[in-house]
Amino acid sequence: MNQLAGGAAVAAPAAKPKPEPVKKPVEEPAAKPEVASAPSGPSPRVTGPRFGFGLNYPGAGVRWHPNDRFALEARGQFEPGVLVAGGRGYLTLVSLGRIVVAAAAEADYGSYTATESWGEIKASGTAFGGFLTAEYYMWKRVALQLDLGMAQVALSGGQGGVEATAGGVSLVTGFGLTWYLGGREE
Repeated sequence: MNQLAGGAAVAAPAAKPKPEPVKKPVEEPAAKPEVASAPSGPSPRVTGPRFGFGLNYPGAGVRWHPNDRFALEARGQFEPGVLVAGGRGYLTLVSLGRIVVAAAAEADYGSYTATESWGEIKASGTAFGGFLTAEYYMWKRVALQLDLGMAQVALSGGQGGVEATAGGVSLVTGFGLTWYLGGREE
């Protein structure tokens, strides 16, 4: 109590009660959206270092995977009057279960011979290309492959003493079947 001049007693103001903090209800975290992923369990394909022997239209190739990320391939294409030989390098971009998508770069040397009514034509040259390729593993060791890309082709040659040079960019598609040896089955 406080006293005023003249002796009157005055009550001290009452202390205000402190407000209690507001309790927020606990919220459940929002459900995360479903994300596509490879099935767990054994791999549907062979992994690790391996060799592959492939048939592609219209040729064949031998592929070496030192690991699951990179591959090198020696390739040949054969048709009457056409021979193309070269190499390709692969870099795996994504691998989901049975499907593997990779980027590839290729360099080739080729020769062409044809007989026309006016004489024989011979040409040779190079091709350089970039591709996206997808492999679908039908079985653990057998994959079906589809390629789509662009290639710069340059040929020179001629007929009857007349030389010519030709070249250009071409859309290239291809498909093949590869059988893998080595590696590990999980």
